[in-house]
Amino acid sequence: MYIKRTEIDCQTDPLIWEGDADYVYKAIYHFEDTSKIPMLWSIDPYGDTFITERQVPLYIAELELIKQALEDSDLVMNIESLEKFLSGIQSHHVARIVGD
Repeated sequence: MYIKRTEIDCQTDPLIWEGDADYVYKAIYHFEDTSKIPMLWSIDPYGDTFITERQVPLYIAELELIKQALEDSDLVMNIESLEKFLSGIQSHHVARIVGD
């Protein structure tokens, strides 16, 4: 699984997040109360998920909840890196989470 940010019309090369998407997904999967993270919980690990500019604040808020529950500093750093990457989504751009 990997995550990239690209223009909707795909005319430019995508920016690919350098973090460990599988590692972050495991934190999502094992989160205690998945009803609090509906956006993250809806990510399909085997298919593609698209995140638009309007959805970014929801994903970041849910990543913050997960981050607060973690003790693994490497995973916290991965999530912070993903938050920064998602924050860069602007109009006419999407983040595409590419499943296995």
